[in-house]
Amino acid sequence: MTELLSCILCLLLAWTLVQGLLSIARGNKTSPRKLLPGPIPFPIVGNLFELGSNPHKSLAQLAKTHGPIMSLRLGHITTIVISSATMAREVLQKHDLSFSNRFVPDALRAQKHNQVSVAWLPVSTQWRNLRKICNSHIFTSRKLDANESLRRCKVQDLLRNVQERCQAGEAINIGQAAFTTVLNLLSNTILSVDFTDPNSDGAREFMEVVLSIMEEAGKPNFVDYFPVLRKMDPQGIRRRLTAHFETIIRLFDGIIEQRLQLRKEHGFLISNDMLDTLLSICEDNSGEIDRTHLKHLLLDLFAAGTDTSSSTLEWAMAEVLRNPETLMKAKVELQQTIGKGNPLQEADIARLPYLQAIVKETFRLHPAIPFLLPRKVEADIELWGYEIPKGAQVLVNAWAIGRDPSTWTNPNSFVPERFLGSDINVKGRDFELIPFGAGRRICPGLPMAIRMVHLMLGSLIHSFDWKLEDGVTPEDMDMEDKFGLTLQKAHPLLPANFHQDPIPFPLVGNLIEIGNKPHKSLAELAKTHGPIMSLRLGHITTIVISSATVATEVLQKQDLSFSNRFITDAIRAHEHNQVSQKVQDLLQDVQESCRANRAIDISRAAFKTSLNFLSNTLFSVDFADPSSDRAREFKEVAWSIMEEVGKPNLVDYFPMLTKIDPQGIRRRLTAHFGKIIRVFDCMIDQRLHLRKENGFITKGDMLDTLLSISEEKSGEFDKTDIEHLLLDLFVAGTETTSSTLE
Repeated sequence: MTELLSCILCLLLAWTLVQGLLSIARGNKTSPRKLLPGPIPFPIVGNLFELGSNPHKSLAQLAKTHGPIMSLRLGHITTIVISSATMAREVLQKHDLSFSNRFVPDALRAQKHNQVSVAWLPVSTQWRNLRKICNSHIFTSRKLDANESLRRCKVQDLLRNVQERCQAGEAINIGQAAFTTVLNLLSNTILSVDFTDPNSDGAREFMEVVLSIMEEAGKPNFVDYFPVLRKMDPQGIRRRLTAHFETIIRLFDGIIEQRLQLRKEHGFLISNDMLDTLLSICEDNSGEIDRTHLKHLLLDLFAAGTDTSSSTLEWAMAEVLRNPETLMKAKVELQQTIGKGNPLQEADIARLPYLQAIVKETFRLHPAIPFLLPRKVEADIELWGYEIPKGAQVLVNAWAIGRDPSTWTNPNSFVPERFLGSDINVKGRDFELIPFGAGRRICPGLPMAIRMVHLMLGSLIHSFDWKLEDGVTPEDMDMEDKFGLTLQKAHPLLPANFHQDPIPFPLVGNLIEIGNKPHKSLAELAKTHGPIMSLRLGHITTIVISSATVATEVLQKQDLSFSNRFITDAIRAHEHNQVSQKVQDLLQDVQESCRANRAIDISRAAFKTSLNFLSNTLFSVDFADPSSDRAREFKEVAWSIMEEVGKPNLVDYFPMLTKIDPQGIRRRLTAHFGKIIRVFDCMIDQRLHLRKENGFITKGDMLDTLLSISEEKSGEFDKTDIEHLLLDLFVAGTETTSSTLE
């Protein structure tokens, strides 16, 4: 082995010497050119040592020194690295044609994949035909809309799989679960079959092959830097990829052969899946696309589509678990928009701006392909005064662009709010956010990927309450990535102890979990089920908020949507739901009790004071002398009202019992309301008579104000409205204030 490496090094030195002499000879015949900035290369290896195990991060650091466009020598390959939105626009839009061909890694020459792949072919008639098929027959809005029910079905499979794992007390590998979902979606869309049952090991096996393809394709390969080694394949990357490609292509070949045989049978009904569409195109356009193209197109769709979408979902879930406030905001938005327990549909996504913002922020921080796919310069071209040489490899560092501090505030923080109210999207128009690329080589699968990521992420957030593994805090989360052609989490995301809302019992729902102190019972449940949870109280769906963050969302940011009241049956008594110097007296009362050496009933004293405050403000009279028992009588009625209203009432949970009033709560409240309203009725009549008398001077208290409003707005605000408004003020104002003081 040592002798082999020595031979290789000798060959490289000899080849380098020859190339150097040729370069000097050429340099004597050409005019000097303005060279791109970049780190000084070492002999032979160039800047390879500066790449490290995370080239996307290493090159982002180098760009801070050498600028947003820089040149490196990776072995014998001149490589141009783009690290800003401005330079990306120059390359991918203004000079798109000059940079439109691919620099093909040696690994992708396995099975001659680069010669038939829509991802790696140069711009040509063959490439245009394949691209047209993708845009016109696979990823059109019409096709995707027609398959929406299929995607929804596969997402339901994902949710069932998560639920089963939850019930078994197992942690979920989010990346693997998402991969299985996308794989089954693609296999059903393309071939009308499930490639694997979500509970079997089949998806894991297929995933391992696809991940191996992406990992091998993304590895730094000596052959890409020293083309003279191509035939030797010293790292065995192309050899291993050949085996992986053969495994998948054999599978596709068998399925295609089976379908061709079925199409020949009499009475065969075309399934109108993607395979039938592609086979029909093969027959109609003989020579333009053949069976080989078809197999490699399927390989592109499965290899690129499954791994990138599942990786993005895993990163998105990791980020929202790391940012609990973001998770809560997303849950509130989903519950408000589609309702608790209702499945998320693709049509809902347009009405979920915060969910969209989470996905965009995930694409910004964790682009699935950090360097996009490499491009190649076909002819010398000048860019910003620099000459880019023919044959150079061009890498667009989408990872660095997404974290560029000149473009983004707090670039390394996960802040979905930055996209709210912004028109920035991932469709290749906005070069500060280009996870799918831009220009004519933009990823053709973008429309499908966007739908799938939103649907899966929104469904997982909406259907479950998630938390981290025991002992793991958001600050401790491992967010390291592993570089390949796609950017994976270095360690799988395994959230544990995730849970749904409390499971309701038949008929009664969660009523038996309420107890006689619902405020404490629900606080305990919130420790398990989260700060926003749903219960079934009899037949009534009830959402319980138990944190300041979610309360802010409900009572401030979404205040208008939550501003109406849920009317309890008790409050319907008297149709109440339809109209829905004193401190000194208190001190004197307390002082008299002290002189008499009596214990002081704080609640009683405070209630009488609050009552007199209100009665003077409203009627210009004392309702109760502080030393009398009249206040106690009024307080007993008010307390009775508050007690009856606060009781759990079967009618509120089972509306069919409304007419029966089995606990008599509404009946007793009717009596209590009647007592207080009769008092108000007398006072209003008395004031109305006084107002009719000649020379009456308006007192300017609240009753006079309300009566004046009633006269001015005849029919809109009447005596009944006034009585019930006064009832609200007295019952709520006196009892709550005195209780708080006590």
